[in-house]
Amino acid sequence: MVEVDGVSIAYHDTATNAPVLICLHAIGHGARDFQGLSHRLKSQYRVIALDFPGQGYSGPDFQQASGTRYTELLTQFIEKLHLGKVTLLGNSIGGAVAVRYASEHPEHVKALIL
Repeated sequence: MVEVDGVSIAYHDTATNAPVLICLHAIGHGARDFQGLSHRLKSQYRVIALDFPGQGYSGPDFQQASGTRYTELLTQFIEKLHLGKVTLLGNSIGGAVAVRYASEHPEHVKALIL
């Protein structure tokens, strides 16, 4: 867990010393969607799958769910964990967040998988 802008964000991290792949899920889903992928890629990537607020094991948010809000939280999450340049994998709203983050912070994005 990490606290980001007053929200407890749960995440799974393979914690390897490899390039970072952040997995972003759809509404009503969670980091568990990426368990199999994390297992298969852990030798090549540091796979981080987070739960958006109010989903999975993350706490509630004081703001309404939106791509804009989730991008703000992702930005702070990446900064707080000092992740540097990342690859983003996003499904549904997770894809929208990945695109928005990449457009706002292109210097921190190695690749997008949508």
